[in-house]
Amino acid sequence: MQSILLSWFFHHSLRRWLPLLAGGLLCGLATVSQAAQPAPGCGVYSNSQLGEIHVLSPDLMQRRVKDSTPELLHYQRVDSRLKVFNLDLGIGDAYTLLDDGRAIDTGMDFVYTLTRPLSCQPPMPAATSVAGQACWQDLEACGQNSIQASDKDLRDMCADRLWFACTRLFAGEPAAWLQSALAAGPLPKPLPADRLEEAAQICLKGMSGAVCKEAANVNWDAGRYLQARALLRHACAAPLADTTACLAAEGMASLTGTALAAPVPAGLPRGRFRSDTGLARDITFDDSGQVTGFAGLVMQARLEHGLIHMRHNQGGDFILRRVGEGTLIGLDMWNRLSVYEAQSDSPER
Repeated sequence: MQSILLSWFFHHSLRRWLPLLAGGLLCGLATVSQAAQPAPGCGVYSNSQLGEIHVLSPDLMQRRVKDSTPELLHYQRVDSRLKVFNLDLGIGDAYTLLDDGRAIDTGMDFVYTLTRPLSCQPPMPAATSVAGQACWQDLEACGQNSIQASDKDLRDMCADRLWFACTRLFAGEPAAWLQSALAAGPLPKPLPADRLEEAAQICLKGMSGAVCKEAANVNWDAGRYLQARALLRHACAAPLADTTACLAAEGMASLTGTALAAPVPAGLPRGRFRSDTGLARDITFDDSGQVTGFAGLVMQARLEHGLIHMRHNQGGDFILRRVGEGTLIGLDMWNRLSVYEAQSDSPER
């Protein structure tokens, strides 16, 4: 049986943080004249196994890996290489141009080939704030040091389209979530209301699907479930077109303000519940509170402060909340933004 820790490694809500560990190993961006070194042509570059890269403008592309949130990349050409900086994650990379710029190798022989030329959008506008200008001068160092930046500098960088700074501003420290997930600690404290609203506005006014997903996360953590759904629906729509946000928003379709405001049903649920997102996709509660169905685990459910806790084999808890008689919502790190619905073979409670 594959351990939960390995499942976490590939889990979408944590996957975004893993490249940060390797950020210091990646080379910095070089400054090259776009006039002297033409960029690859704008258009859609496809890989049948992985997804697409959309070259949007002379300095911006979007990578759409299957089953992942699209990522925005700033790029500069140096000879046959592209120096790339992930504006959503704050880390650098290097790609190789092939076939006179009609193909892009992202490493490990993962090649994307131009399949549909498109008109170019204008280049990204210049930064206007002092912090933003300094960051654009050395993106790699800025990404590494942003965890120490002040809220004011993060806001200024965020306004200058450095989207990793937006996420830093309101997403908090991922280590707190990891500690809760692996050591059965309390859920991290929600952000205050003004910061939650700020996160929502940054999502709605920007162009980063990653920022919208993080804004949905923090609103969900604070019990603002319908607001989180609205942000996911925004990220699902064009031009962000985040298919993972679409899937999560669709799973929340049954949630209503009335149901969420009603008293939480007493006791543990019974029967089988399923979600199309989250880590514990299909779980069954028996009459004694024993839970089965996830990766072969057998867990014992218990109630703590009205919430369902299930201890997994890494020492932390899956945490669910009941909504009415037939719905559960995920609150822990593994199952954020997930809604579980009772299946037809589930008994009434």
